[in-house]
Amino acid sequence: MLKHSFVSPRGVFYYQRWVPTDLLKSYPGRVIKKSLKTTDPSVAALHIAKLDRQYDAEFAQRRLNPNAEITQRDREALAERALKDIANELGLELRPGETEAGYADKGTDEDGKPTLEEVVGKLDLLTDYVVDNYDGRGANAEALGKTIIKVAKSGRTYFLSDVRDLYAQRHEGKREADDIRKNWDLLIDHLGEDLEVEALRREHAVSFRDSLGHLGRGTIEKYLGRVRAGLEVYRKDINRRFDNVFKDLDLSGVGKQPVERMPLSSTETAELLEKLTKRNDQNDIDRILLLLLATGARLGEIVGLRLQDIREATDDEQITSILITAHEKRSLKNKGSAREVPVVLFGLTALQAQKEEAQALNSDYLFPRYNKAKKTNSNSASAATNKRMKALGFEDLSAHNLRHTSKRLMRDAGVTKDVTDIIHGHAGSTVADTYGRGVALGRMKEALEKGFEGLRGKLLPRPI
Repeated sequence: MLKHSFVSPRGVFYYQRWVPTDLLKSYPGRVIKKSLKTTDPSVAALHIAKLDRQYDAEFAQRRLNPNAEITQRDREALAERALKDIANELGLELRPGETEAGYADKGTDEDGKPTLEEVVGKLDLLTDYVVDNYDGRGANAEALGKTIIKVAKSGRTYFLSDVRDLYAQRHEGKREADDIRKNWDLLIDHLGEDLEVEALRREHAVSFRDSLGHLGRGTIEKYLGRVRAGLEVYRKDINRRFDNVFKDLDLSGVGKQPVERMPLSSTETAELLEKLTKRNDQNDIDRILLLLLATGARLGEIVGLRLQDIREATDDEQITSILITAHEKRSLKNKGSAREVPVVLFGLTALQAQKEEAQALNSDYLFPRYNKAKKTNSNSASAATNKRMKALGFEDLSAHNLRHTSKRLMRDAGVTKDVTDIIHGHAGSTVADTYGRGVALGRMKEALEKGFEGLRGKLLPRPI
């Protein structure tokens, strides 16, 4: 029995193919069924090969662009390509217009797409070829059917970038989608080309693993995990015979041990603030560091701030705050990360100075330098702030240590965990849900300022 077919009691072949589970919403039923209107297995195999190629391409197109509308003309174009491939395998040369009498003598319409007559005409030519050369239903006809099906099985060629897009689409709208694309692009860059998926070998996986050796073990596991999971999507949805070469990859002895993010001591914190606020050439990098310490926010949350995210103090509400929310250039770590945080003390001076600089540059973003591209460039900001920390004499510390310093200062000052969790974006609910916005902002402002009270007498700079 030919694959993707069944025979009716009258001996007529039918095409029957199950719709992939992930594409069910795009089709009216679970099974695609068509009469092939022939009792000859070799002729049926030809029709099956065409339909297999057509649906392989159609499934691929729907996976790569789920919202695309596939018209009848699109299907004709897919069938045209399928027939051309099959004809080449059989040693036939089919040129536009080379159709039987009664069909159009022009191969394409005004849009350059193959006409339905052209497709049908070529199918008839191939059918004639099968009938003329493999008359009857003997061994030769069965052999031809197997050859044609073999051609049809090759289907669409998938590249690593295709699998990247297929997997990322399942997480669209979430930060994970961006991370998936970054990790897959890192693999493609390492290999030096966008390989066909079927050409991927174990040595490629090992080489990519070893190239990540400078990273922490946890980071390496995340990177390799995203590639492995993407290849599993390909294996399950497209080719179950595919050997996932990233599966069970040995990670023993790979990567650096995770570095504990230690907070600065009270003396170190006071020293850093002294150096940053006394600088005559203070710039946006210094202000990022000051805002990180003043708010306890993540680096990406500060660097991605828009001017519209700043809420100035009013007569009714003597609190200046920043809204940390996802937007087109910057996603958040999770839903609990969306919050409003007061800006206190030295942070107010830094915020005002940076806002004036951004307005002078006619930018919608607080830190224009890191928001020129489609996405906020947090990596570049991380490199710049870490370099500044070293230049200021803090060799083994990075900007991320400032977030942990904020936590420690408030904890040592007796601030309760529920308040610090909301300030740092760890809470599962919003500020308003927990206390009501006005009360919450007041409590957070008090908590942040209380954390810095212990630095009085240790050179703690006052806001200008």
